[in-house]
Amino acid sequence: MRVLFKRYVRVAAMAMLSYLLLAFALTTLVDPWRILRMPWMLVALEPYRDFSDHQRTGKAGLAKDPAGWDVAYIGSSRFEIGMSTDHAALTGERVVNLGLAAGMTKENMAMARYVLGHNPRLSLLIVGVDCGDLTSTLDMSGQTDFNTSPLADGKFSVDRQIRYFIGARAVEESISTLSNYFKRKNSIYTLHGQRIGALPIFQDIRAHVEDRSEYYRFQARAFASEASAPVNLEKYRLLKDVLMQARGAGIRVIVVIPPRHALTQIHSSNDFVDAAPWARDRRILAELCDEVNKASLPGPLIALRDFYTFNTLTTLPLPKRAEADQRFPLWYDLEHYPSSVGSKILDRLLLDNQAQATDNDRDWGVDVLAVGIDQHLARLQQQHTRYCQSHPEDVAWMRGDVLNLKVAH
Repeated sequence: MRVLFKRYVRVAAMAMLSYLLLAFALTTLVDPWRILRMPWMLVALEPYRDFSDHQRTGKAGLAKDPAGWDVAYIGSSRFEIGMSTDHAALTGERVVNLGLAAGMTKENMAMARYVLGHNPRLSLLIVGVDCGDLTSTLDMSGQTDFNTSPLADGKFSVDRQIRYFIGARAVEESISTLSNYFKRKNSIYTLHGQRIGALPIFQDIRAHVEDRSEYYRFQARAFASEASAPVNLEKYRLLKDVLMQARGAGIRVIVVIPPRHALTQIHSSNDFVDAAPWARDRRILAELCDEVNKASLPGPLIALRDFYTFNTLTTLPLPKRAEADQRFPLWYDLEHYPSSVGSKILDRLLLDNQAQATDNDRDWGVDVLAVGIDQHLARLQQQHTRYCQSHPEDVAWMRGDVLNLKVAH
């Protein structure tokens, strides 16, 4: 019996050792999340490393690319999908898109700290902050791989590194990457982190939005009061710390309120309103940027640009119901936009002469700190009424068929 037990132990030990050696060889050769960065990592697999199921880990792997980055985008899926890294104004710069699907302030600021810590030559940081985030307690990190990624603490972890070398998920993802290679199935991410081919242009935009009506009802907080939507102090502090850190490092920072379609910021029942949509979030963000700009730091002053206004692109009318073609080419839904719109954002942010921008709409990318937050909010309030009255069919559909509310004027 003792001899059989010893034999069993030897066989088990050999099997375990064989697994560890094979796992180590496989994960370091394939490195599906680009997190290990061993010298023998197979470069030929680059287009096939798809980190969709471990996005936070995969984007952290991109952030620590040994070649370094000059420009980084931080934000939610609006940035992840819409912001191209090959804009003409950034020719010659190494640009990385670190946008995260369902990324909110906690995760986004962890990503910002991570890329700042690994890229001393970084010169430009473009940070997207969605309206509603700074006045929300919503935290999606528990539903993603955030807590098992380097972003969770930003530090080296022995346990985490062991999982990357020999963990079952790392082995599975390595095999999946090899399968992609042999099938010539490219990743849905570019080598610089932008998600491409992410969403289809739906055949019927109204039907798609109506199918997601519960989500849009949940998001309908544009006119929440201070009592019902107080500032989230933790998110406020995390954002402030990153902005201070970047300015302290001499990095140019542009804070961007990304566009969504105007229908997502109309009042649920009234055309005439006594405040601008998302007034609380916009004022909080403007005051935060002002506070950081008043600090004695070497970096240039932070800019705050608002693209979520009532402008040419966000007020595009939906297809008429009688039209055979019900697609909405410049919007995947009412929340996300393709690279063509993202390029217009970058035009406004990066071109020296704004007159050369692709979109000359004065309300596209408003320089909030230059205009003044009070004037900006007053204009948005007026635009809200004008939009509701000039697009009555779209507004009635949003309020009735999507939000399921009565319409008042």
